[in-house]
Amino acid sequence: MKTIARRTAGHAAPPARNATVADPAAETEWRRKETLRAAWGGYLQEFAWDHYLTLTFRESANSARARRELGRCLRNLARVAQRPVPYFYALEASGGSREHVHAHVLLAGTGHLSVDRLARSWKHGNTRVLCYDHTRGAAFYVSKEVPIAGDDYAVSDRMPPRLEPSIIQGGVRGRRRSPLRPTGRR
Repeated sequence: MKTIARRTAGHAAPPARNATVADPAAETEWRRKETLRAAWGGYLQEFAWDHYLTLTFRESANSARARRELGRCLRNLARVAQRPVPYFYALEASGGSREHVHAHVLLAGTGHLSVDRLARSWKHGNTRVLCYDHTRGAAFYVSKEVPIAGDDYAVSDRMPPRLEPSIIQGGVRGRRRSPLRPTGRR
C-alpha cells in the first residue's frame, strides 16, 4: 500500500500512517503543533502590520547571535522611524541546522519608510521586504516555527493597533496564500 504524504502550505505533513500501525503519540503531537500554529497565526493576523521581512545571515549564525542582531536592527529601525516599532519575529533553521538560522519578521510603525530603507537596515545578509497584506497569510507563515522554535521567537511589548473585525473577516483568514509575492511598494 502506498503512503501519500499530505502537505499544507508552510506546514509539515502529519505523521505517515502505516496500514497496520498508527503512532497515536506522534499524531497527538502533530495536532498540538498545528493548533498552536493556527492560534499564533490567527492572533497575529488581527494586527495592522506594515511590512513582512525575511532576513538571512552571510555566515553561520546560531539563535543567540540572530536574536542579538535582530534586537540591534529593531532598535535602529525605531530610531530611524522616530517612533516605536512593534514587531514579531521567529527564527527558522536553514537546512535543518540550528547553527544556521534566518528570521521571518512582521513590523508595524514602518509604513512611512520605504522598502529600500528597511532593506538597508539589515547588514548581515540578504533581505526580502514586502508590504504587508493581511489577506496573503504572512501572519500564519511567520508563526509556523513557533511550536518548534521554543524561545526562538519574540513579540514586542507594544503591539500595533488591531484591525477592525470586518477587515479580518473580509480577508482570506485561514486560507494560506504565499506571503512571498510582492503586493506593491511604498
